[in-house]
Amino acid sequence: MIASPTAYAEQQILRTYSLEDLRDICNQGCESGAAHRHIYYNQTWEFFSIHEDEIEDYFYNIYGENWLKESNFVGPSVRHTVNQIVWAYIETIAANAIENA
Repeated sequence: MIASPTAYAEQQILRTYSLEDLRDICNQGCESGAAHRHIYYNQTWEFFSIHEDEIEDYFYNIYGENWLKESNFVGPSVRHTVNQIVWAYIETIAANAIENA
């Protein structure tokens, strides 16, 4: 997948992480700490707050209208849920980048 001109969140991820980092994210997942700039709730919360519409549109296009319900992102708190959404987004962007590298 090639970033569209309006894919600011995707561009930020691709600028933040090297190809090696993206491979680590693909192989180990964000939960491992491989996404070192998006480990803590405050980091994922800030990223989501800035890119909320783009991230929601991204998952809407994958899962449809009930994307949040259809995914396994919902957790015991709002912060945990946002964290899961951001990590899933980063992992998907990483996988696409590695596939197209």
